[in-house]
Amino acid sequence: MKNRRLYLILLILALSVPGLADKIKVAVAGSPPFVTSTGDHPEGLSIRIWEDLAKRAELDYELVPAESVPKALEMVRSGQASVAIGPISITAERAKSVAFTQPYFEASLGLLSRRGESGLWQRVKPFFSRAFILGTAFLFTLLAIVGTLVWLVERRTNSAEFPEGMAGIGHGMWFAIVTMTT
Repeated sequence: MKNRRLYLILLILALSVPGLADKIKVAVAGSPPFVTSTGDHPEGLSIRIWEDLAKRAELDYELVPAESVPKALEMVRSGQASVAIGPISITAERAKSVAFTQPYFEASLGLLSRRGESGLWQRVKPFFSRAFILGTAFLFTLLAIVGTLVWLVERRTNSAEFPEGMAGIGHGMWFAIVTMTT
């Protein structure tokens, strides 16, 4: 369905080109897989679509290579070519000077990740790295220091919340954690 729509649009564009009795000059520019140059005849997805369209519409055409997409568009603007094919992006600036068909390919952002084992160990392994262990030890040490300082300051005035010994230091550490996270 999508291809039929594209062919119809390209057919309408091709039939609206002046001078159909002559060979249609088709500027070709772009990159693989849309346009590839092997020898004297370009190939690729855009070329195959154009050739199929031209065959169905019984168009006589000549492929004219262009150095780049901007040069292919300039060939159309100046009349050196009637049509340009290839991976041509549609911009507001370009749309002011040439007419475009509907796109037959739209690119979007994709994410790439390595293929590999995705078992339990691969998910837990980062927690056993040197950086994670050192970072955790540093935070725990800092928490113990702050908890001890809180206990030293509060134990005389608030002995119910900060009892003597390790229990009081534990309460100080808990106080530091709660204060840090709020």
